[in-house]
Amino acid sequence: MRTIVGIFLACIIVAFAMLSLSKTLEVGTNVVNTLEVSIGGDKMLHFWGAGIISIMLCYLFSYCPNRIAFWVMCLLVIEEGSQVFFPNRHFNLDDIGAGCAGVLAFVFVFKLFSNNGR
Repeated sequence: MRTIVGIFLACIIVAFAMLSLSKTLEVGTNVVNTLEVSIGGDKMLHFWGAGIISIMLCYLFSYCPNRIAFWVMCLLVIEEGSQVFFPNRHFNLDDIGAGCAGVLAFVFVFKLFSNNGR
């Protein structure tokens, strides 16, 4: 089961990287915008994306979900902060907040239902 989760996690990370790169390079932005609208907006995409990645990492490396949450949130801040350097991207604290809320919510759920979530 861990192998399947690991493969699915890798696919999700690649998909989000491609979506971000698509917006940065302004290639296929209509697809990204359609996806954001269908999910409920870019904040929901940040929330669900960061949350799902976090809970999958917690499942794979369940020995320390608090550290996983910390490092995923650090990566969120770095990724959002990097948008300052691209003219067609916009740094937004709300995106960081939505992503961090997703991380905290999903890690909390993992710790609530997991035997080894400390």
